This record gives sequence, C-alpha cells and structure tokens, in this order.
Amino acid sequence: CVASEGVVNVYYLIDNSRSLDAADGQGSGSGSDPDVLRAQILSNSLKQLEGLDEGVRVNWAAGFFSTDFSSAIGWRPLDDAGPADLKSAIESRETAGYTNWPAALRGAQTQISAQQTAEPGCALLVWLTDGIIDIAAPDGPGKEDFDALNAMCGAPLNPAGAPATGYGIFDSFRQSGVVVIGALLATTETASAAGQDMRPSIDGVNADGAATCGQQPPPAG
Repeated sequence: CVASEGVVNVYYLIDNSRSLDAADGQGSGSGSDPDVLRAQILSNSLKQLEGLDEGVRVNWAAGFFSTDFSSAIGWRPLDDAGPADLKSAIESRETAGYTNWPAALRGAQTQISAQQTAEPGCALLVWLTDGIIDIAAPDGPGKEDFDALNAMCGAPLNPAGAPATGYGIFDSFRQSGVVVIGALLATTETASAAGQDMRPSIDGVNADGAATCGQQPPPAG
C-alpha cells in the first residue's frame, strides 16, 4: 500500500482508564502500567515510521479513551518533534474512568475517515488497551459489555451477550482498508481474559478458531 499510495495516515487510540494506575480500578495497588511505560513504547513506534522510504508522507494523530473517547492531537505531518509530542501527551494525561471499547473505536473511525477524505492514503490504527471491555460497571464486565462485544463484531463473540449478525465495526475497518494493530497492555492475571476478546476482534478469529469476530471467512473484496 505504501509503495502505491505514498501516504500513511496513522491514528493512535490510547487507553487512559483508571486501571492503568490501580489494580482494582479504585485507587489502591499497582495497575497495569503505573510507570507509564506506554508513553515511551508508543513514542518509539511513531519514530519508527520516520524510517519509511524517502518520499513517503506520514500523517498522524492521537486520541484517548476511558468511559468516553476524546481527540487529543489533531492530524499533522510527522516530523522530528512528533514522537516527543506523543510521549508528553500520554505522560500528562490523568487516568480515570472505565474501558469503553465501542466509544473508543467509533471515535477513532470518525477521525480516520475524515483524514482519509482530506488526504487519502494507507490507513493504520494503533489501539492500545490494558484489558477487558468495561463500559460502565464498577464491578467489572457484565451483560452490557457482552452485548457490545457482539455488536462490534456483528457476530456472537461472547455467548453471554445478545446475538448479533451482519456487519460490525471491525468488518467496517476491514472493508475500508484500515489496518488495525492491537497492543494489549495487561498483567498476568488479566491478559488471558482480555486476549480472548481482543485477539479475535483484530484477527477475526482466536488461536484455536473457536471464537470469531466479523464475517469469517471474509467475503471477497
């Protein structure tokens, strides 16, 4: 895509829920990233894009999500200051709220769509989250979350949720050519459960093929 288009539009969708700092999400104990290592990790990934072939234009932007989504850094060409700007934005962002995947992905989709209209190119979404979908429940995921997972996939990813068929947001990303890279930042205790939902969401199917997200196999085109 880069060879034919010459433009890359990359959007960073970054979790800033309170569980990053507190293991129980309530303010006590170490969470998944109390040292904010995610800031340097994502900054490094943006810096790597500077190494693309000369003549390739890279545009980037970033947004945060917890209970809701918010745009933080508007679309701009990648320059030497970009990685430091992204790192600073992450380090200065206070953590709060839950982990609303649907709001986050809809927000990112809107941002990418606007940029693709303004300057079409290869679209990339880098989605970092620290765990299981949790839209608004203080005691952890519940039926609202399972229903939302299935709706996002357009498929019954979680049997505890309401059935869903047809197209979900991940099929929409695939159809519009957006490459989604998922970075799961999780403790040992939460990694397995979170991965059960996140991996099929991004890959379309989990490791053993038991859970699918979106139409599988994807239709031609």
